[in-house]
Amino acid sequence: MWGGMSVIVRPIEPAQVAEVKPLLLGIAKQLFDWPEPLDEVIRRFEQQGYLVDLDDPGTYYAERDGLFLVAMDGERMIGSGAIRRKAADTAELRRLWLLKEYRGQGIGYRLTTTLLAHAASRGYRRVWLQTGVDQTRALSFYEEVGFGRVPCDTDDPEDLCMEMALPDQGEAELT
Repeated sequence: MWGGMSVIVRPIEPAQVAEVKPLLLGIAKQLFDWPEPLDEVIRRFEQQGYLVDLDDPGTYYAERDGLFLVAMDGERMIGSGAIRRKAADTAELRRLWLLKEYRGQGIGYRLTTTLLAHAASRGYRRVWLQTGVDQTRALSFYEEVGFGRVPCDTDDPEDLCMEMALPDQGEAELT
């Protein structure tokens, strides 16, 4: 039991791939109040090339020394998170999304710490992420987990980047 419910965090299975895009973009649509229907949002992001990692997330992330996790409440996918290689010693935290009704129950923390432990076990020294400056809830969460703000390598003033150091392989594993 996690957060008063039976939520399992596990690597994505091939049969679940079709659920990922609607879940993530449905959450984003609600969060950003996008007016168009969900299928149009998905089509727009696919045309822009922003969803290529979600066509086969298990393989895409594994090939980049990473991991794609889903949070499941029974048979319902309620969230996700991923990590992949950004540089030789740096992993990138991505695709951390959770349905609104499940926030504040420790599930995002569980996804994140599982991904950070995976990164540490692969020998990464740092984990980096990029989010939006208006994502105050996410920013607060990332700061609580231990991320600090760093300069972004983009020119977009809406981008905010964060990074945290991981323990050496000989140090205690994150849990």
